Amino acid sequence: MAAPQIDVRILDPRIRDSLPAYATPGAAGMDLRACIDAPITVAPGDTVSTISLAYREKGIKVTVDQILKANPDLVPEKMPVGRKIWIPAPK
Repeated sequence: MAAPQIDVRILDPRIRDSLPAYATPGAAGMDLRACIDAPITVAPGDTVSTISLAYREKGIKVTVDQILKANPDLVPEKMPVGRKIWIPAPK
């Protein structure tokens, strides 16, 4: 009996080199929440540190340094409410 084959199609080129290697309990397959690379809107009280911590609490490891590198014009001490900042996909 031949081993089954699985065809994989990468629909988002951002994840080509960093496919997630984990699944959450009860998941039928890999958990693709690591494919963030999307903007978020700064809320009252947000800091780069609290944003990074909030993602870490969800199991997504994004560092303060990664957020700052993804937003080179961001001044952490002056993040206006409503501004969109990029959260990079974790490495």
